[in-house]
Amino acid sequence: MVAKCAPQSEFLPLMIHGRPRGGFVPLPTRNETYAQQTLGIIVADWFVNRVNHFSDYPDVYNQRYWYYDQWYRTGGPAFLMLGGEGAQDPSWLQQEDLEWIQLAKQHGAMLFLLEHRYYGQSRPTPDMSTVNLWTLSSAQAIEDTAAFIIGMKAKFPQLANVPWVTFGGSYA
Repeated sequence: MVAKCAPQSEFLPLMIHGRPRGGFVPLPTRNETYAQQTLGIIVADWFVNRVNHFSDYPDVYNQRYWYYDQWYRTGGPAFLMLGGEGAQDPSWLQQEDLEWIQLAKQHGAMLFLLEHRYYGQSRPTPDMSTVNLWTLSSAQAIEDTAAFIIGMKAKFPQLANVPWVTFGGSYA
């Protein structure tokens, strides 16, 4: 049985499972001119994380992240955006009308963006074959985040005793 709803118009977005197509917050726009102006401040780096946080398995992988200290004030919090099911890029740190950026400005936060394991360039295994997806789980991702925060507190001693606030969308 199909229920007939109000006709589609520009005022009524197509809803899928109670959400507008594309989610409630659109992806940031990629302004290449702005990106060229700010990429000197946004730093891309790699964090060495464990492939399996729940065993003594010694293998590690490089997890991509970015940080941005444009609005950081001494004693301010650290804001961490958790990447979802896709490659990440610094546009999440550049678009100043995003709510988390507005909050960072208001509270003097340092910003971090962490790419999710198995997405983008953060690959714990050499390929995406089914047998190699054994550590693609939310539990491993949560442990990745905890290890990342510990690592960043060591790298940035000024963040060792400040609040860490996580943000994310979709799966994250």
